[in-house]
Amino acid sequence: MIAFEIFNRQVEREDALGARPFVSDRGTVDAFAFHPEMLDHLGTSLSEQYKRYTGVVQLESSASLGQDYYKTDSVRTEPIDDALAVQDAISRAWKGHPAYEFVAAAKDIEEKYHSFLLTVLRLTNKMQKQDR
Repeated sequence: MIAFEIFNRQVEREDALGARPFVSDRGTVDAFAFHPEMLDHLGTSLSEQYKRYTGVVQLESSASLGQDYYKTDSVRTEPIDDALAVQDAISRAWKGHPAYEFVAAAKDIEEKYHSFLLTVLRLTNKMQKQDR
């Protein structure tokens, strides 16, 4: 199954980084959004996978803003309804993470970027306080 391969490759990439911080557009939990049965097959749990990530920031898809803001191309091929379904599934899978944050879509990309940066800074400050 391709989901197992994706999961294993993600684990390999992350483990290769050791204890160094990283930012990724995917995490191991993404696979469970669509294949929750994999948890049992892999002998893991969501809580175990959550421990791999200090913080999780999900960016809302521009699909939520409607057709004027969501364009398909050779890379982004799914229609709006499918994009929103994927977003919702991933949100449900990650929402139990203790440092999960959701950054809303915005009509102005600079506004969304600013919200993202503020979210990362807030998470970073929160983590630094916990480390003291």
